[in-house]
Amino acid sequence: MDLLERAEFFEQLQDTLAEVKGGQGRVVLVTGEAGIGKTSLIEQFAERQKNECRVFWGACDALFTPRPLGPLHDIAQQLRGDLITLLKDEAPRAAIFSATLDQLQDPTATLLVIEDVHWADEATLDLLKFLGRRINKLNSLLVITYRDDEAPADHPLRLVIGDLPRPSVRRLRLPPLSHDAVAELAAREGKRIKQSLERALELSEETGEAVVQYLFDLNSNINIPHKLSEIGVREEHLETLSDLAVADFAHPNNPKPVSREDFRNLYSKAL
Repeated sequence: MDLLERAEFFEQLQDTLAEVKGGQGRVVLVTGEAGIGKTSLIEQFAERQKNECRVFWGACDALFTPRPLGPLHDIAQQLRGDLITLLKDEAPRAAIFSATLDQLQDPTATLLVIEDVHWADEATLDLLKFLGRRINKLNSLLVITYRDDEAPADHPLRLVIGDLPRPSVRRLRLPPLSHDAVAELAAREGKRIKQSLERALELSEETGEAVVQYLFDLNSNINIPHKLSEIGVREEHLETLSDLAVADFAHPNNPKPVSREDFRNLYSKAL
């Protein structure tokens, strides 16, 4: 799916990767509120670049006791080799950091993504500082995503960012989608939900209301994102989505049309 109102940021990522391929490693900070589309932007960018560079991905989790170097464990599973052994053996941090650096010193450009760093443990923050201060010597693009509204001025992440070499850092702050973009997304999702419900009705003699409940209960193959918030849809957009879906939905096997409230409940479950 095309990313609405994100072309400018996609181009900036491409330009930055071009700098990396020219021998200048870079750090990109991708920020914005929860559900603003940070992951979608980076996933589509990584998909476009997978034949041009190596891609490795790690994420921090909102755990009560964060696993030290959690995202590096994710990345080590993709890299295999010495790094995963060092992590399993709980080797000294200096050895782990050096091994990570060695993995990034590859003639092929590397895209290294670490998501949700506002949840990072102290060891991961140290790793980011370690890599960031050496990034200009690596053939790598280090992409760091975080929610800036969950990283206040006294958050440890802010200290890490402040220590990164300014010439090597690029910042992308994603704004909320405009009303026009949300309307287009609503149109797309309305069409998809119509197609899914039509298919369900073709396979069922039940009324539309029963089919909707069936989809709720069984998590059927309804063709909407697992989280609508990931494409910029908010609670206040549900009324528009519901109106559009009701207006768009019609099927000869549906003697009792699905109500506006049925659609709203369906969309609410996907937020």
